Amino acid sequence: MVGTSAGGAVAVLYAAGFSFEQIRDVFRNTALRRIAVIDPTRTGLIGQRKLTEYLTNLLGDRTFADLRIPCAVVATDLASGQSVTINEGPLVPALLATAAIPSIVPPLVRDGMILADGGIVNNLPVDVALQLGAEKVIAVDLADAAPGFQLASADTSTPLARLTLAPQQLAIANRALALLIAQTTRLYLEQYPPALLLRPDVDAISTLDLSNPEQGQAAGAAAALAAKDELLALRAWRQNLPAEPPAPRQPSFPRLPTITLPAWAQQAAADRFGWAPPDQLRVAPDDEAELGQVG
Repeated sequence: MVGTSAGGAVAVLYAAGFSFEQIRDVFRNTALRRIAVIDPTRTGLIGQRKLTEYLTNLLGDRTFADLRIPCAVVATDLASGQSVTINEGPLVPALLATAAIPSIVPPLVRDGMILADGGIVNNLPVDVALQLGAEKVIAVDLADAAPGFQLASADTSTPLARLTLAPQQLAIANRALALLIAQTTRLYLEQYPPALLLRPDVDAISTLDLSNPEQGQAAGAAAALAAKDELLALRAWRQNLPAEPPAPRQPSFPRLPTITLPAWAQQAAADRFGWAPPDQLRVAPDDEAELGQVG
């Protein structure tokens, strides 16, 4: 399983053994209104302290090696502009990195990199799944580029009214980022088409709104139901695969008999070929019979 941003969180939690209901509760408990604290670094609108505490209480010191399903998340290194695949080490920092939405959540500084939301560069990491060994990929695209974005009428008559414009500022930034991500995703899909692409109808759900995960869950269920036949075909293909890859075959050699060479034979070989054979040689059964006839 491979995921970016919220998809990375779902992948890690499911690979760690969480049920769908438990994953839904995790999203509800990490809504902005529950985890918002002042960011002392001023690199994001909110700090990571509460989110880090919540994820640490949830996952402890578990690492990718502890997951029951192979899993990876994707982040973006703001320093190099490159996509970064994380599939080893502790889970909590990986989740903080892949979901660090620019200007909202501070990036994670790690190993000389400045890691932010993976969707900036690779929002649908089909290529990563293929590189990690997947033969067929089911991809879920949540990129929101649907037309119809609107702003509420702005009231700037009082200082209090002007404060209410902050959510609209976030909405504008989020919309701009979503359009860029959608364009990048289209290019990735042309180069790395998945076996099946699901596009749940989540246009009405804000990226920052985690308070109603049931809405997203229903959209995902509807998309899966619409692709029922394709999913069943992929399941049948998967069931026909070997349960485990066959163990590499070890070469088998027959046990060969041993013959002892007399000193004169060793000397004759040395004089003729410039090479002295050892005192004993192993020969195959067929050659042994021929040697017996000659001898």
